[in-house]
Amino acid sequence: MSNENDIILKELFKVSAKKENNGFSFTSVSEYQKYVQFLTFLKLVSLEENNIKRKLECMRYHFESFTEAEDILVLLQKQNTPDYDLFIKRLCEKLDNIQSNSHTDKYALYYPINITALKSKINEFHIGNITINILNYLDIKNYIDDETLENQVFKAENFDKTKYQYAKVTVWSRNAGYAHQKVTQYVNLLLCFIAYSKTFIKTSVTVAGPPKQLFELKLNYIFIFKNNVYSLSHHFEDTSKATEFYDLEYHDINKLNLMLTQFNGANRKVQEIVNNSMNQYRLGLKEKIISSSFLSFWTSLEILTLKERSLSHNEVKKRLKSVIKMNDIHEYQIERLYKLRNKLVHTGSHSEITQFDRNLMKGYVEELFEFFMSNFSKHSYSEIDENYKYLQKDVT
Repeated sequence: MSNENDIILKELFKVSAKKENNGFSFTSVSEYQKYVQFLTFLKLVSLEENNIKRKLECMRYHFESFTEAEDILVLLQKQNTPDYDLFIKRLCEKLDNIQSNSHTDKYALYYPINITALKSKINEFHIGNITINILNYLDIKNYIDDETLENQVFKAENFDKTKYQYAKVTVWSRNAGYAHQKVTQYVNLLLCFIAYSKTFIKTSVTVAGPPKQLFELKLNYIFIFKNNVYSLSHHFEDTSKATEFYDLEYHDINKLNLMLTQFNGANRKVQEIVNNSMNQYRLGLKEKIISSSFLSFWTSLEILTLKERSLSHNEVKKRLKSVIKMNDIHEYQIERLYKLRNKLVHTGSHSEITQFDRNLMKGYVEELFEFFMSNFSKHSYSEIDENYKYLQKDVT
């Protein structure tokens, strides 16, 4: 059966010259660039296949540059068979071969975070089979004081390793790519929780000059160790160094620990809601453009109210109202925020949104998030939806 993705293989074969050994040759730089573009496209499409997703997750493996597929492409080109379904079948067989001829290794990943001091201990963060700990430099000194790492990063980048706190994660994997991919998403979620705890009910207004972001924890590096031996370091896209460092006070950590306990007790679908909502909240904190920050906070609110296509934005507003002890001021504020959201989305009206509106939006998201975590986090998705419907019965 013909597959619309066959065209990707046809285009790959057009720009590449046949080669007897694995790999292709190219007659020009532009042809090579086209090849890379189509290969990247093929990678993205194939990674959406459910059987590939399941296999990669089961074997704890991640494609790096997708070179694993090149010998399959060479063979299909020799046979003049630009067949996407056949490519996926051969890719599955290749993964089976990798799995049978390799083993998992223990990877330890260290993420420096621009926090200078912890006034008390942060609980372990558990999600699935992964545990994350926040440690100071002295806790991990014996591990990261590696000569190669010292020369490649600490000295070369003038990186003061003693100044940071570190998220340490240990995971079993067949390659560093999987370890990095699997763990970083959860470290980012932990940073969202820390940002929430640190900025809860706090606001700021810039009187002179352009508005500033509210808060930003930055990840610049990952230091990856394989079987307790330094393997490599990884740069994030934003390589600019943190310009501000934060202390976490006792009340910050107490709030953070409560959130971690609530999150660890939730089922995976509810954890996903919290994850998506917190990522939008964190975007709102670090966004310097006021209207964009406002919209990120509103999106965070939508996620917490289980916004889907069948749920109108007016219903989102009602669900927010249903969990707040409303008075006339709240009524006015929420209606104003709702109208500002609609103007921004439908007409691109940015100038009407002030720092006060952005801060107000942040506060309402936090009020909803507090209610959600305290009252809904141990329920299922369907139970939460039913609870919202019950709560909003008397909301106009």
